[in-house]
Amino acid sequence: MAQTKLWSKRAKKGHTARSVIEESCDYVKDEKKTKDISISLVENDDEDFAADDITHTVLKYVVNTKKTKLEEIFVSGINCEPATVDSEFMEVKEFWNKTDKNILWHGEQGFKPGEIDPHTAHEIGRKLAQKMWGDKFQILVTTHIDKAHIHNHFVFNSVSFVDGKKYHYDYSEIYRLRRESDKLCREYGLSVIETPKSKGISHYEWENGGNPKTVRGLIKEDISTCF
Repeated sequence: MAQTKLWSKRAKKGHTARSVIEESCDYVKDEKKTKDISISLVENDDEDFAADDITHTVLKYVVNTKKTKLEEIFVSGINCEPATVDSEFMEVKEFWNKTDKNILWHGEQGFKPGEIDPHTAHEIGRKLAQKMWGDKFQILVTTHIDKAHIHNHFVFNSVSFVDGKKYHYDYSEIYRLRRESDKLCREYGLSVIETPKSKGISHYEWENGGNPKTVRGLIKEDISTCF
């Protein structure tokens, strides 16, 4: 079961387009959230042993001093390199002279806890990003694995490197994102939300845990007071 969200990032007062890009990209690339560390057995070159000797193999594993930690960071770039994504975004913006208003777009795809592993989640995230925006935009795709619910982040440039046009957003894009995400989930044998219970809330409300002190919450309180 995957849930999706999409919102824009603008340059606030006192911030530049570059600072907005750097802040967003640094957050989604955070190694504390994207790094997976596993233990792998390095080939033992001390002596040969029978391939079917299971007991011997297990003992060799647990006493092997050549075990090593393999680190894998779930960070990928589409039409850009993760290490230089900040500069690459800015190069496109400056080339087309579009460094104001919507600086970038940020999307999320969250999975049901326990239903997916990091590798599969990242693979699905890359495919979803390519399908949605890969033909025209630079995209940073990361998978956060520091929480019980594995989730993907998509940060993509608001300006197309193909024709310089800005990403055209309307509500149909939200549904297209959900539709493509559900399609991939079904292909991978994952559950999907067949009948969403609500029309959704704003990103601000989502960030605040549905706090009723949002603008929408305050309006509801006022209406309740009047009746």
